[in-house]
Amino acid sequence: MLCQQLPRTISLRGNDENGCESTVKYLLTVDNCTSLNKLSPSSRVTIFPNPGTGIYTIESAGKENTVIVVTDLAGGIIFTEATGNAKILLDLRNVTNGIY
Repeated sequence: MLCQQLPRTISLRGNDENGCESTVKYLLTVDNCTSLNKLSPSSRVTIFPNPGTGIYTIESAGKENTVIVVTDLAGGIIFTEATGNAKILLDLRNVTNGIY
């Protein structure tokens, strides 16, 4: 990924049962990712149709083992499959309509 490191200060504050309070500050460097690295021809992936009705074809230019992971916007895993095939059919007809 093409990233720019951005320093951020994080403050944590806590209270105990006696009402005592303490604050700690940390300087954290966060990668601000803006795009993917340029893909090599052997790692290209094609997914179609788009938009679709729930059944999708995924084709990979490479022949190496691949793990397909479909996530929702919150990062929850909807589907995962390890495959050595360059072409698979993905059936998501039983998944609620949304952006994945």
